[in-house]
Amino acid sequence: MARMYRIPKPEPRKNDLLAVQIRVPPELQKIVGRTVLRRSTGTKDNRVYYQRAPAIVLEFEVMLQKARERFERLQRPRTRLVQIIPPFQNLYRDHPYLTVIEHEDGTMWVESAVRDEEPDEPKFEALTPAAGCTTATAMALWKIKRGDNQPKQQAIDSRISKMEKFLAWAKKPDDLTRVTESDIQRYKEHLIEANPPDSNAARDHLTDIVALFNVADENRKFANLPGGNPAAKIVLPPKRTGRPRLGFTDDEARLILLAAREHPGRSSDGVCGCIASSARSPRKFPTR
Repeated sequence: MARMYRIPKPEPRKNDLLAVQIRVPPELQKIVGRTVLRRSTGTKDNRVYYQRAPAIVLEFEVMLQKARERFERLQRPRTRLVQIIPPFQNLYRDHPYLTVIEHEDGTMWVESAVRDEEPDEPKFEALTPAAGCTTATAMALWKIKRGDNQPKQQAIDSRISKMEKFLAWAKKPDDLTRVTESDIQRYKEHLIEANPPDSNAARDHLTDIVALFNVADENRKFANLPGGNPAAKIVLPPKRTGRPRLGFTDDEARLILLAAREHPGRSSDGVCGCIASSARSPRKFPTR
């Protein structure tokens, strides 16, 4: 049966952005390392807050549940055998509450209850697999980061499409944590070879892909990977600049004016204005 979690009221934080805030129970604060769990939703709108808060609350509740399980393990009594030295063996031999074990070699042992400071099972934090991060998850994190300045649907579809093409080319599942730095570097070289030298297609394509990896890294999606963010060291291709657009020379402008005066359907005043504008802004001269 699914459990329902209460969405806390928004807490105004820095720059009046609304944050989700959940207080950690006193018995779990030492394990969690905080007294309060807090995260900004990146918005000042209450309506948007209640749309984004459930995902954050669920993540906090999972964290608290793991802390509760560890706390219960720490409270569970364990036993160990303690050796009793000969001068005190007679005191323990007929003890009414302790379990006494005597060996043939004359040694005596007593079961003693202890509470360890660590959980029963050993910790292998370095070997813990990454939780995974799909394209949809990375896109949702990107939208939260944008706050009130949400991208247009065209930009969203374009970024998703570029990531799908990359994963299909690399033959990887929809999981950013399964992608390696070598995969992204090879795809970069593929884009450069597949597009003309003066094209920015490779740079534009790779920019959106790296941006999703970076926003996933900001949310610690690669924390358990040995190399961290696979896109961290990827260098984007340089931005290509087109050929400069030059304005009209004086001789060219004079010829155009003379031709415009003789043209029956065009006002010379309009042509003069266009040429003057072109002279002031060489990069914006009119073209047909």
